[in-house]
Amino acid sequence: MNRSILFLLLGCCRLVALAQTPAQPNTYALIIGLSEYKEIVPLQFADRDATAFAGFLTTQHVPEANIKLFLNQEATRLNILDELSSLTQTLNPHDRFYFYFGGHGDLEAKIGAENALLLLYYSYKSGYFKGNEYLQLSELKSWFDALAKKQVEVIFIADACHSGGLIGGKDGVSKTQQALQARWAGITKLLSCRADEYSLEGKQWGGGRGLFSYHLVNGLTGRADANKDKQVSLGELETYLTSNVVKEANPNVQTPVVLGDAGQLLATVSAAGLVQLADEEQRQVPVITEVNLKGDNERATAELMSKLDTSLVNTYKRFTKALREKRVSVYDDSTDNALLHYRRLTARSIPANLVQLMKRNLGAGLMERELDIMRESRIKGKGFFDRYTDPKKFSPAIANLQEVMNLFGPGHFLYNNLKARQLILEYFNPQPAPSANQSAKRKEKLFEGLRLEPNMVSTFAFLSTYYRVRDNADSAIYYSDKVLDLLPNQTYAYLNSASNYMFLKYRDANNKQVPHPKVIQYLEKCIELDPTFLQPYSMLGELYLVGKIFNGQDTIEFHDYPKSIYYYEKALTFHEMSEDSLLRTDFNNASASNKDLDNRMHFGLQNKYYAILYFLHKATGNLKKSTDYLDKLNRKIDIVSTVDAYLAGVYNMYSLCYYDKPNNAVYLKHALDFLKGALKKSGENLKIASKEDKPLLTLKYRELLKGIGATNRSVKNYTEAEAVLRQALAYPILDFPVKISLKLGEYDLNEFSGRLLSGDYRIAKNRSGEYEYRIDANAEMFLLKLDQNMPDEAMGWLEKALQNSVYEKGNGVSSKSFTEMILKTYKNVDKEAYMALLNKYFPHTADKK
Repeated sequence: MNRSILFLLLGCCRLVALAQTPAQPNTYALIIGLSEYKEIVPLQFADRDATAFAGFLTTQHVPEANIKLFLNQEATRLNILDELSSLTQTLNPHDRFYFYFGGHGDLEAKIGAENALLLLYYSYKSGYFKGNEYLQLSELKSWFDALAKKQVEVIFIADACHSGGLIGGKDGVSKTQQALQARWAGITKLLSCRADEYSLEGKQWGGGRGLFSYHLVNGLTGRADANKDKQVSLGELETYLTSNVVKEANPNVQTPVVLGDAGQLLATVSAAGLVQLADEEQRQVPVITEVNLKGDNERATAELMSKLDTSLVNTYKRFTKALREKRVSVYDDSTDNALLHYRRLTARSIPANLVQLMKRNLGAGLMERELDIMRESRIKGKGFFDRYTDPKKFSPAIANLQEVMNLFGPGHFLYNNLKARQLILEYFNPQPAPSANQSAKRKEKLFEGLRLEPNMVSTFAFLSTYYRVRDNADSAIYYSDKVLDLLPNQTYAYLNSASNYMFLKYRDANNKQVPHPKVIQYLEKCIELDPTFLQPYSMLGELYLVGKIFNGQDTIEFHDYPKSIYYYEKALTFHEMSEDSLLRTDFNNASASNKDLDNRMHFGLQNKYYAILYFLHKATGNLKKSTDYLDKLNRKIDIVSTVDAYLAGVYNMYSLCYYDKPNNAVYLKHALDFLKGALKKSGENLKIASKEDKPLLTLKYRELLKGIGATNRSVKNYTEAEAVLRQALAYPILDFPVKISLKLGEYDLNEFSGRLLSGDYRIAKNRSGEYEYRIDANAEMFLLKLDQNMPDEAMGWLEKALQNSVYEKGNGVSSKSFTEMILKTYKNVDKEAYMALLNKYFPHTADKK
């Protein structure tokens, strides 16, 4: 055979053989090191430990391109999970994958044994769940299990420190380590310490390193090669770590944990590595391999500068500037926002790594609106929004989340989470606005969110509130207990559950109807967790005063006045105002500042507590203290009266009436004086009011007339009551944005009466910027005619009130508390006629209009 032909055939055979040879296994690593946190107490050397481990891998001939290193502010959930997502596509059978984490570990959830958290740079010190900046062990296990099934060799290394000041406390240390120590099939684990131990760091190790990481790198480099075969096995490494870490931790206790096949080979020892290690040990400083601390940002920017024309470079600069200044979407700046610049750039041919970088950063920016709105819900498990939450924020947040989903696509690991968050916002901001009979269907958005994200605190919290206001205590408790599972150390989680248990009827061993034991247990837990949390004090005060907090629970056999005094006096410390603060507060402007609104609230609660404590001390025989609180009440009301806040006094006179019934007539006459003074002052203000202020002042004047009519009814001055109420009905209201919120029966008897009498507090701008007032004079005429024993005429006034309610609010559902109050209090009402009239305007059938 021709020699050249032979060589050609042999060459072809070699190519075929090479083509059939399986690819050689590769090693990849995702390394996270956090010494700095935005809010959480910092560590000293975790970032240096991570860098040292990356340096070790390079001595094992792992290409730098295969090592992803995220230090400090680069250690975000988005960065890390993006890399994990990418690696699942890259890793092949028999490849090795290192996942290294150095930073804080803690616990804030009880979802499952593996649900401890590894905290990332933006974790919030007051509640990890509010920002989603953490890695749950359960989700890491899911990633690793998928790789193990793919026959990837996974090595999980965790040096999860836990310093003082974190939420989990002692349990956070122990349970995080317990969760880390769970055996995961097919996964090798190297952990810095056992449960109930702390992972240590200090300058005595490598000039500034973590004890575990320092010996981990040294052992893998060659110090653990006990049999000198130039290989380091998992068993050898375990022996080396246990011996050195335990010894050098003394007098502290730190015992490394190694889980896996002892025969697994982890590293090859090289002479060069040993020389380098000896040099390091002699100089006592760690080797810091060259890393780009800004990750891909500098490389991507440099690539942009070198390859693209000037116009695109300028657009990219405008993109990064807009992101930095939080001009993310059209809602921030219609002509110069990051999303707009991103679209302009990606419409052109630009490097793929730049697109990924921009997506990641833009996505994070677009999420911020939703994170801001939902922060209180996530951190505390609140099932309601702060009273200052502007509903106009919802639509932009929904739109921004949609932009994030569009950016990432349905296959992205965050897609379901983002959609669930969007559904919560849509629940509160339905477009178009639903009629009242569609409100129940809206909750399906929350259930859909749960299907997408089964353990979302906010969804559980809002479902709990949804069912509580609909008197479904069992469902409300079910969902508030879910919140407690997720946030076992948050006061609002206990407060919400306590509120739900108040609706349950419960009898003690003596068959007395008393509050459910968990009500008191959970409220006391709130105070234990946060002694500065004021709501539990007032709730316990009321509980021990009347045996109940919500009228839906008819608990009348339980009270403890000394305990009630204790809790109300504690509550009062949060609200008592100085005379100077009262004089500086604007009590009349509907557009007052948040500070003024807060002061109004504090003033009202302060006076309410004065009235209650006056009654309690009187009931327990302490007449001196009782008189002191009454004098304080009158003094504070007199001070505020000088700035035209008469109705504040009216409301609190009625607080006294509620508790000190024998003296009702005295307080009612006092209240009537306040109202008449307020009416006179309001009339004077109307004469000099500007065109802009006059519409609101006319409405306030009408409310004062209604209050005077209601008060006259209460003192049985029926003739004057009717005359004033008819004057109120005839009084013209100037045309301006007003939203009537009648909804008869939405409030219990006490609150209903209070709102009738303190109309000034009911006239204020709501969250949509409209004005509201709540009780129609027709409804007060209905009550007046019942008091006069004219039930037929009363029903005519009730129908007018219901007509107004339907016309102004849409065909909704009247709550049962008003009906219960009417039928219980007024025996002269024809029950059948009353219910027929109620159902005429508030039908309970599926075919509501």
